[in-house]
Amino acid sequence: MRAGGPALLPWGSIMITAASETVQLSLSLTVPISAFQGGQNGVRSMVDGGPARRLQVFRPEAGEVGKSAFAPRTCTPGRGSEQGGESAPDALSRWLAASRRLADETAPRHVPAELRDQYAATTSLRDFWEQCQAGRLEPIGRRKRSAATVSKERQTLNRWERFTRPADWRDDEPWPGPAIGDVTPGLLNQVFQRAAEAGLSAATISSFRSHLRTIFNHAASVGAIEQAPRFPVVDSHRQAVRIWSDEEIEAIYEALAEHKLLQSAFVLACNAGLRPVDLFLLRWDDLTEPAGNRPAVLEWTSRKTRKRQAVPLARVTWAHLERIRPMSELAAEPGWLFPGLSSPRCADPEKSREARARNRFMRDLLRRLKIRNAAKPWQICRATCNERYESVHEGVGQFILGHSLTGVNARSYREPSALIRRIVLELPQPPCFLRGAELTK
Repeated sequence: MRAGGPALLPWGSIMITAASETVQLSLSLTVPISAFQGGQNGVRSMVDGGPARRLQVFRPEAGEVGKSAFAPRTCTPGRGSEQGGESAPDALSRWLAASRRLADETAPRHVPAELRDQYAATTSLRDFWEQCQAGRLEPIGRRKRSAATVSKERQTLNRWERFTRPADWRDDEPWPGPAIGDVTPGLLNQVFQRAAEAGLSAATISSFRSHLRTIFNHAASVGAIEQAPRFPVVDSHRQAVRIWSDEEIEAIYEALAEHKLLQSAFVLACNAGLRPVDLFLLRWDDLTEPAGNRPAVLEWTSRKTRKRQAVPLARVTWAHLERIRPMSELAAEPGWLFPGLSSPRCADPEKSREARARNRFMRDLLRRLKIRNAAKPWQICRATCNERYESVHEGVGQFILGHSLTGVNARSYREPSALIRRIVLELPQPPCFLRGAELTK
């Protein structure tokens, strides 16, 4: 290109003039009028990210023809732009590259159709799930899912590999599971049959099936497989909910007499219904002390649902907590209600060494008491709490357990109503609780 003559390009023209050591570079963009609405002699000012974003229409005034987002700049050959400016082709190239990068970063990440068969035949379900977690493929469900949901999906993958493992697979070699393209309804039916034979409850199998189906449906939606396999119907009949009898509550409470932290946790669980992962990570800061006629209030955020919950506490419950306050203050890490019974630093506190020791102690204690069908004692406390409140007033148990918190109430603090406070304070308490709190008449 020589100085002084215009160079015609498909999208416009460039005019170069030379004077001394500088080169004057002019860029003119030509856009058909049909490309935008309204106005004459308009050009698109590409300052908002290209055709996919809002475009401004620039109408040149006299003497302003050729001005745009990439107006002509004065450049010195070999020494870059003067006063921080840059040439129009450089600005245009930089904008196009940024626009392309933005499109690549925000476009759905799917398996290309031409690679689908190969991908489905060489990828296990865990590999696919981990690629979604890492962002190489579109994430499953909402972008911000709870840690509990992710944990459930990992548990689902573990069960999937366990129940699909061939009998002749080497014991010293991990089984990755079948390729996602090889999964059939018959295989799924066999997996659920094996799960039932292994002793998994109907509710557990139903949950396993639900999470498994979510992953396969997502695989189909991102093109990893042509379509999700048809899932067989499984028996979702739930076993009767296990709750503590009055005699069992009495026996457990008395057996914990030498273990005040666990005894107080048992009382709190039966009266407030917390999940064990929340119960054993409570802090004294989560409690508001009673004042006048207002009872003490426990506030916490559920680790499973992320719901903010607030539950008033009966006098007998508060008395048991006050009794263990000196023990908590003397602990190596003060501030926790039940120090040493869980680990706040563990990603999954209920799988920590402290939690396993706690549960092992409770199982041994129940075995000595000859209390059967109590593999998950703290969940039984939660079910017992719900039953106690529901037998007095329908709906109160759901509130205490957090099941009735929906919509805005599911995400923010909910003040317990006067009805809730009255029922909590008037709920009949086991005689052993009253004796332990020294509230017997």
